[in-house]
Amino acid sequence: MKFNFDIPEESQEIFSEYANNFVENLHKKFDTKISTLLEERKKRQEFFDEGSLPDFLDDTKEIFVRRASKNETIKKYVRLI
Repeated sequence: MKFNFDIPEESQEIFSEYANNFVENLHKKFDTKISTLLEERKKRQEFFDEGSLPDFLDDTKEIFVRRASKNETIKKYVRLI
């Protein structure tokens, strides 16, 4: 892994060759997945920017409603489904 700056002397122990290789290998392994997730996040943000609101997955909606119905703070701000 190459840096575009000089690593301060007090940080060189943290950025050891072993640590740099580890981070570089993580990047190689997950780069495609990270890029895909970031692209999906952009699309989801556009959805919200257009005025849509987030919703709960059908699988988790019941859990939220059950917990939220017992919490006065949540009940003040969230219309329970």
